[in-house]
Amino acid sequence: MSNRTINEMTIRGHDKPYFFELTKEPLSFQLKFYFEDSWDDNLIHEVIKWLNVDYYQPLSFSENLDKVYYCMPVDSPELIHNGLKQGYISLNMRCDSPYVYGRQSTTKWYECKDTPITFEVLNKGHEDIYPFIYIQKIDFGNVTITNLSKANSVTSFQSLSHNEKLLVNGENHIIESDIPNVYRYDNFNDFYLPLYVGNNRIQVSGKCKIKFQYRYKFVS
Repeated sequence: MSNRTINEMTIRGHDKPYFFELTKEPLSFQLKFYFEDSWDDNLIHEVIKWLNVDYYQPLSFSENLDKVYYCMPVDSPELIHNGLKQGYISLNMRCDSPYVYGRQSTTKWYECKDTPITFEVLNKGHEDIYPFIYIQKIDFGNVTITNLSKANSVTSFQSLSHNEKLLVNGENHIIESDIPNVYRYDNFNDFYLPLYVGNNRIQVSGKCKIKFQYRYKFVS
């Protein structure tokens, strides 16, 4: 798990501090791998090309390929050997966030016509997540998406155009329409729908086709 910092304040005369929030640092870990055979200059060259990255890259381990670390090496790699070109490399890796991610998951397209539809999306991770929501509007009108698993979890759009395609990026609070020079923030109720840990019952009303795309978030 990543390091955590408790942000709190102590008030004179009170033994119990006031808790404000918890700050999570990006995940970091030490990685060691060894050469099955003796190494040579060509093999070291391949290792350098693999490690010489300018941004966070996906890394998975064979014990669980469904978990992905977005990381890159920091500090100086250390080559430890016995003088016979046999040994291992020690690295310090740093991730882009406090989390490990699952592989990308995508639901099928669901079609809502004259009556609301309900379907389930399972969040198998340790944290709530904000999915990409793809909407294809049918006829002019509104679309409402409700997570029935928790009260007051409603995302809604008003006055969408026929055949309009909408992408809702809940993680980064971005809404994109395929209609040029059209921005739907004024048609939006300003609530980005989360997928809570566990089973989520999603209800959709308003004529449209819709699908979700997401990655689970794990703390380790």
